[in-house]
Amino acid sequence: MLLALIGLALSQEMAPAPEVSSVEILYTGHRGGVRAGLYPFHTFHHLRQLDAAMALTEVEVFSGTLAQDDWLLRTADRRLGSVLALLDGSEVHCDMPAPVLALVTSTDIAVLDSPGEMPPLSALAALNQGTMTEHVVRVCRNAAGAEALLTGPSVSLPEWAVEAFEVRTSLRLDFSDGSVVTLTGIPVQETARTMAALESLQAPGVLYMDAGDFVDGASTVRPGQLSLHRPLGFEMLRRLEPAALAPGHTELVGGAAGFLRESEGLPYVATNWSADDPALELAPYRIVTTAGRRVGVISVLDPVLLTDLPVLVQEGITITDPVDSVQAVVDEMYALAEPPDTIIALTTASSAVMGTLRRHLRGVDVMLGDPTFATLRVEERNVFMRPLPPGAKAAPLTLSMDGVTTVRLSFAEDNLQSVVSAPRLVIGADPQDDAVRARITAIRTETYPPLDVPLVPELSGTQAMSQEAWSQLVCEAVRSATEADAVLLRALPPVRRLPGPLTELQLLDQLGILDQLVSYDIPGGSMATLLDRVYGVAPVSCGATMTNKKARGRSIDAERTYRVVTTNHTVDDPTLGGVLGSLVPTRLLDGPGSRTLRDPEGAPLLLSQTVLDELRGVRDAGGGPAAVSSWLQAAPGAIPPMWLLRMRQVDLQLVRFQGTENDAFAEVPETLATSPSSVTLSTAADIAVERSSAKITADLRLQGSYASQRIIGEEFAESADDWKLSTSGTLPSLALPASAALAWMPYSELLYDSELTPTLDEDGIENPRQADLSLASGLSSKPWRGLKNVRVGGFANQDVARLGSKPTEFGGKTTWETAYTVSGLTWSTDGDLQIFASTPQDDATDLRLKFTGETRLAMPLARFLSINLYAQGFALKGRVAANEALGFSWTLGSSLDISGAFEL
Repeated sequence: MLLALIGLALSQEMAPAPEVSSVEILYTGHRGGVRAGLYPFHTFHHLRQLDAAMALTEVEVFSGTLAQDDWLLRTADRRLGSVLALLDGSEVHCDMPAPVLALVTSTDIAVLDSPGEMPPLSALAALNQGTMTEHVVRVCRNAAGAEALLTGPSVSLPEWAVEAFEVRTSLRLDFSDGSVVTLTGIPVQETARTMAALESLQAPGVLYMDAGDFVDGASTVRPGQLSLHRPLGFEMLRRLEPAALAPGHTELVGGAAGFLRESEGLPYVATNWSADDPALELAPYRIVTTAGRRVGVISVLDPVLLTDLPVLVQEGITITDPVDSVQAVVDEMYALAEPPDTIIALTTASSAVMGTLRRHLRGVDVMLGDPTFATLRVEERNVFMRPLPPGAKAAPLTLSMDGVTTVRLSFAEDNLQSVVSAPRLVIGADPQDDAVRARITAIRTETYPPLDVPLVPELSGTQAMSQEAWSQLVCEAVRSATEADAVLLRALPPVRRLPGPLTELQLLDQLGILDQLVSYDIPGGSMATLLDRVYGVAPVSCGATMTNKKARGRSIDAERTYRVVTTNHTVDDPTLGGVLGSLVPTRLLDGPGSRTLRDPEGAPLLLSQTVLDELRGVRDAGGGPAAVSSWLQAAPGAIPPMWLLRMRQVDLQLVRFQGTENDAFAEVPETLATSPSSVTLSTAADIAVERSSAKITADLRLQGSYASQRIIGEEFAESADDWKLSTSGTLPSLALPASAALAWMPYSELLYDSELTPTLDEDGIENPRQADLSLASGLSSKPWRGLKNVRVGGFANQDVARLGSKPTEFGGKTTWETAYTVSGLTWSTDGDLQIFASTPQDDATDLRLKFTGETRLAMPLARFLSINLYAQGFALKGRVAANEALGFSWTLGSSLDISGAFEL
């Protein structure tokens, strides 16, 4: 092909110059709607680079400034509602103007709040970073007594209608010398100015196109709803009479059906889009004619939209391969009886997708859509194209998204000869479209005031909040509101680059996403696996620490079911969603392992609303925004109080066997025919109520077992009879050493040990019923890996059944509990070893050693139901010569148990 190009170039050098024609295009893309207006605040950032910036002591961002031309209107409390109180329709009177210094740049206006010098701003002016000028300030009042400060360069007065103003963002800058500067931003790429610029650039024959994301997506003031500015965005597009449009993320955020209703009549195309419902189909391309040239337009959608917007999948939308499917459509267009002279691709796809298109797509001349290539300092870009041999197709030339851009495609006969693009930077000094500005102001002045309330205090001094701190704030708010053991979130929208407190409005503006909260129930035995797998994968996480495997400050408990909260968009990530889905039990008797969290009205619980509500609650309960700072500092390491109902074992068996009771079958070799009628009863339970906190952990525990069999006509024979009631407490706050993995803490336990029925001696006489009351104290370990606890200490025991004849016994005691989960099976052990000291009244009823232990292998059938194989052992040794032998007894069995730990 290279030789063909060289030959064609040589032949064209000898041929007469061909006739040249041009196609004019005006395009936008990646605007993001009304929210797209930027406030660079160059003066503030320049201040930080000066030595004088060290004198800056406090920064506050506020949305309570109204601007009209060069006039700025604000109140002392810097709240939008207070400014609007002045503009109630009554007559406004202003005091005489007083001079005040101001530094004016293309991106902001700095005004000193009182007469005097401004050394930091004067230094910037000396460095040509703005112009020092004299403004005037007036105090203006209406008949109701509302007042505001009006500043500007002129002694004339503005129009006092609300719709004549625009809402702007400002900074209050406090300096160490007591001076205060109000820095008001001048927006760049603002919507009303962009609309005016677009209409001024339109002319007959000029084709307007948009590559996507023109309208607003999710609302930033009404969580869970679409932006109130969306109707305005579609109306603006209709006014512009576009030749072709591409849908982007913001257009599709509410689903395809809603988007098609909103955009009715607009020429949207989507080349790699298909729908199960024909009513949701979009045209794959358009061909429009201008200046004698047929211009084909396609749009390429990024397949990641199906992940970002699950509603599209629910509607049966498929976004096919960006290269193969688009190439097929391009080839189809060139095979038409009247093929296009050129094909333009519109896209808001990622850089990776666009890179693939550049390498593999052929036949598209120009691709509009790369925002990463934007260079607003470029006034014009000229690209001269080599002519192609007949039938050849080349890779597309990518043009960047520089706000509003004009493009001229020049053709020589059938070849694209040159591409000239000229970005147009829309700045604050540009004229506005009055109708668009009035619509935007009306929405903002209605919705902003209730949310213009301080919420989060200054967390980083005069430094901007980091993305890490912002993510922690959001994550901890979700964890606190949902009482989750762990929270996993996708990467959050970037935090603003400005310091200072956050209002409710600013918080929602940064969380303008439609994520819904989803809860997963993860068994304790799988929780450590989850933490291992998501370590380094989850962009945002809190609650569970992935290095030492703790949740809410407590070691992972195999008997608990953990609540892991995430969002519907996070679980759509193949890695995170796959990990969570693989660890949720799917056994026949298990309930659903995940669910969408809902508010009291049954609506899905939204991330943004949850964060706002939780931070409001913290602020209001603590008496102000400062409470949020204290809460946030304590939250990551906090061990909130927790009540648990722990059921280690609950099982019951009652068997009634009715035999034949006929001696005629005595010699029949069949057990069911010869066995006597009987009743068998067995039960075991180990239930505790536990309360844990950072300072103390306590429980109230009931343990019991009973087993007996009665042959009809005979007495019951017992094989097990024991019950214990105990309460114990440990002091985690006194753990030694405090930082060790296996730390020890003081504990104490009061235990009452008895039996349901007394035993009988060899003559059939009842022995005194067992009734021991003991108090043990010592050290208890914190949980570590599979070791739930070990307790070592001394005890005092009193036989309360024989208070007068038996003295208090003393001794040493060790207990332990372990639990290990492998491949869904849980192996647990527990033991209780007591060694008794001698007393003067020792007799044959006294023991030197007593040990009870159990090992159990549990196979779960459902979340709290399991089949168990177990072995129980009992060992004892007496204290006197008559019983100093070592004795053993053991039991093997299986059971169907209810077990687990339930948070109350």
